[in-house]
Amino acid sequence: MDLATIMGIVLALAAITGSILHAPGGASNFKFFVNAEAFLIVLGGTFCSILINYPWTQVWGLRKVLKKVLTTQGEDTSHIVTTFVELTKKARQSGILSIEGDVKGVKDDFMRRGLQLVVDGQDKDFIMNMLETEIGFIRERHKVGAEIFNALGTYAPALGIIGTVMGMMLMLGTIDDVATVPAKMAVALAAAFFGLALDIFCFCPWPESSSGDRKKNFC
Repeated sequence: MDLATIMGIVLALAAITGSILHAPGGASNFKFFVNAEAFLIVLGGTFCSILINYPWTQVWGLRKVLKKVLTTQGEDTSHIVTTFVELTKKARQSGILSIEGDVKGVKDDFMRRGLQLVVDGQDKDFIMNMLETEIGFIRERHKVGAEIFNALGTYAPALGIIGTVMGMMLMLGTIDDVATVPAKMAVALAAAFFGLALDIFCFCPWPESSSGDRKKNFC
């Protein structure tokens, strides 16, 4: 499991909780954030927007994206280089078929498929075309996953504003005592808080940038 991702999530929650507890009022401040209506408007509305914009198969595929985000630690390039060097030496000494057993033990799927094509005796151009085609599919899959998360990060704050406006409309329409306005307004602003928090801590940090400078990938 990717320790940095888990640490980031835990520390973010701890920082928010600590800020609420440190503010005047202490633990009683949590009542302003416990707002099921606001949370449902933001989270439910965001995912409904995603369902409108993307087919169900791509939306359902987000579960695999989340699994990769939380568990992928990146490739060990030194191990890949070492494996290639060892297999090359063995192939030169004993022939290309001698590495067939070793190829089956390679954990990386992409690398294993490429090596299997070599063992099968395919020519260089065919192997290159096959691997480049597969890379193209992987990039497209990355792009779709990143687009959906970017969309989630766009919709969540917007739904938060909508939830806040709805809350304030309901508050102003049913107001009886002016003294209760500040407390009710704080509750109405909870939707904006949820929308921004989901955007900053959940949706936008995860997608892989087009330049590949983010640490996550959705392969």
